[in-house]
Formats: sequence, C-alpha cells, structure tokens
Amino acid sequence: MEIFKPFTAVNKRILSLLIALFGFALIFVWHIPKLIYSELIASDINAFHYQDYLIASGNEHLLKAKQFLDENKNLLLRYAALGIKFALEITIAKQLQFFDLVSNKTLKKDDPVKMKMAMTLIDPNSDFEHDIYIVKKLTEEKI
Repeated sequence: MEIFKPFTAVNKRILSLLIALFGFALIFVWHIPKLIYSELIASDINAFHYQDYLIASGNEHLLKAKQFLDENKNLLLRYAALGIKFALEITIAKQLQFFDLVSNKTLKKDDPVKMKMAMTLIDPNSDFEHDIYIVKKLTEEKI
C-alpha cells in the first residue's frame, strides 16, 4: 500500500493544477467578456441618454432638430434631418388616422411608400414633390 501513496499525491497535484488552469482560462472566457459587455452597456447609456430621445410628438422632434441646428455643428445636421423626418412621419400618420380611406393595416406599418400613396388618395396635391430648405437666419443661406 505504501507504493501508491506518492502516486496519489501526484494525482492531487495534477488535479489542483488542472483546477487552477481551468480557473485561469475562465478569466479570459467568462469574466473579462462579461466585464467588457457591462462597460459597453454603461457607456452606451451614459453617452446617448435614452430618456432624452424618447419623443412621441412631431413638435418635440422639431424642437430637438432646432436645438441641433442652433448648435451649428456639421455632425448634428444629420440628427436634425432625422428629427424633421420623424416629425413629418408622425404628422402624416396622425392626419391619416382621421380618414376612412386608409386601412388599419396601412396605419400600423411604418412604410413611407404606402403612407405616400394613402396621402395621394386623400389629397391629390400631396403627390407633387416639394423641396424643403433650412435657412440660416443671419446669412439667409440654404443649408
């Protein structure tokens, strides 16, 4: 029996070494990605302040677009254009709800082509394209 005692001691060392290697590998496989993910979520919430951008009315979108334009930064022009687009979509959707010519299926989907066709059914003058310009107050230059 004494012959197997050193063998069991070696097995215990190998087992503890395998457990340590598994724990070391777990750092890279589980803990670091979990930490990176939580940091990304926290920075995303901190950077974009989602509660500030949850807007439901067209007027609020227009006010937000005006704030972006007042800052006069080229990076914010895209967001201003998106705000104007959202304001138009919300206004059109609200206007279409008043007419019986538009089906509920069209109202539930956010399809600009179908919305435009519905607006053309209601008002034929809406079929014509319009150019919308944003003009600087001081220089009266089109943006």
